[in-house]
Amino acid sequence: MKSKELLRFFIYTFLISWSIWGIAILKSYSVLEFSPSYKIFIYLGSYGPSIVAIILTAIYGGKDKVRRLLKSGLHRKYNMGSCFYMFLLMPGILFFAYLFTNYAWDLKFELPLFQKPLLLIVVFFYILILGGPLGEEFGWRGFALNRLLDKYTPVTASILLGFIWTIWHIPLFFIEGSVQQDINFVGYMIFTIILSILITNLFIKTNRSVFAVIVFHTTSNLSIGLFPIFTSLKGGVSILFFMLLFLSIIILLNKDRMFKKRKEKLEEN
Repeated sequence: MKSKELLRFFIYTFLISWSIWGIAILKSYSVLEFSPSYKIFIYLGSYGPSIVAIILTAIYGGKDKVRRLLKSGLHRKYNMGSCFYMFLLMPGILFFAYLFTNYAWDLKFELPLFQKPLLLIVVFFYILILGGPLGEEFGWRGFALNRLLDKYTPVTASILLGFIWTIWHIPLFFIEGSVQQDINFVGYMIFTIILSILITNLFIKTNRSVFAVIVFHTTSNLSIGLFPIFTSLKGGVSILFFMLLFLSIIILLNKDRMFKKRKEKLEEN
């Protein structure tokens, strides 16, 4: 039963998001010409995972399960370690990657967001609402990861979900003016799978809090804007290197959590 739920989630998510992003692709190249801007369709497509998750949760579990899923996106009580992880881990990784790129290869990058620190608050909420986290995480983590963890170890579940998550983004690589358009796909896949493992660790650490992973996803995307070194090959390699370094440390510190299946199946949202 759970396998069918997952399969339906992935199929419907891809159908909804890719159909909407297909319109964005055609509009970005002026094949279709009508209002509104193609960017609106990018934003709408990003909500596919969360919308499908809520609908399927209502079908399979009723109002109580939907309420529980949405409530997991409002949980706000965390220890200092979880708060550090949510807000500072990815900015820290990108900061080290930026320093390494700057001093090891003498590559200089402008950091425009640091010139207007108050703008960071606006950008944070812009990313949270329109940049993916809110539209995705009730689906990828709140629905899919919960079920994958019943069958696989956290690391295996993360890699599988990270791969699917990467494939889901493929249409964005064909949209004129999108962030993904100028990014190496293989590097992006490695980045996304590593990020998926980091998110899973936080998800388990915070007792399956969707709010926590929404914040982490937001700070991850914000970090890319803070330190825009991914535009160069060496910058991208530096990001992956430091992500792997920190991931290795985190896995070593949490190997019991990350390499063992949970003994009892938890009630899904």
